[in-house]
Amino acid sequence: MDTVICVCLVLGSIAAKLSTKVTPRRAALVAMVAVAVFGCARPAPAPAAAPVAVAPPPPPPLRVLDATAPNDDLLLYADGVRLRDELLRELIDAVGSVRVDLQVELRSYEKRCGFQPLLAVDELFAGLRWERALPSFVAVLRIQRSLDDAARCLKALVPDAQEMSFDGRRSFQMPGAFVTSARDDLLIVATSAAEARARIQLMESGARTPAAPRPSLQGALFAAEMHANNPFGVASGG
Repeated sequence: MDTVICVCLVLGSIAAKLSTKVTPRRAALVAMVAVAVFGCARPAPAPAAAPVAVAPPPPPPLRVLDATAPNDDLLLYADGVRLRDELLRELIDAVGSVRVDLQVELRSYEKRCGFQPLLAVDELFAGLRWERALPSFVAVLRIQRSLDDAARCLKALVPDAQEMSFDGRRSFQMPGAFVTSARDDLLIVATSAAEARARIQLMESGARTPAAPRPSLQGALFAAEMHANNPFGVASGG
């Protein structure tokens, strides 16, 4: 920029000297110099605006019922918010009034966790299969607490739980169950890490291509759907 200004000043000085004795040749030269001077005087083009980074849209929410597997023999669903407000609080109080030992145990949960874990679930889905002597299961819980709160509670209630990273998620291996998370508000409790991964993949697939929810479960306070393959030999839906 400084070089351009100097060139313009020199050309302007030349134009002033040539203009003292006007001849046709000098007039033409003065005109050319003037054009150069005015060309130098034009403002520099404004710098191009930096591109504005556009944040990608948030991923679609995961639905707990999308964790349903085709071979589940028993499905359970609960609307934790309604269940908590309409039944569970009173049920906990009633149980505590009848069984003092249970009342002490429930209060110990709240003391160790800093909150009552039984009242921290907003939505619950569970699927079970009777493929072997012991059934395989998964439970997906939408929680109202942070995952850090849930992890502290889990370690307080199950000291043997071993923390690890699984698929980049904070997870815990505990006796008889594997616990991991999906997004910021879902806990998955399953018989194995492979089972947990499969159910997370089902929910992620359902979020990408949403389908109608199961009418027998969606919207219910508490609902169960039992297929023929179960120890009771009773089917309530299919």
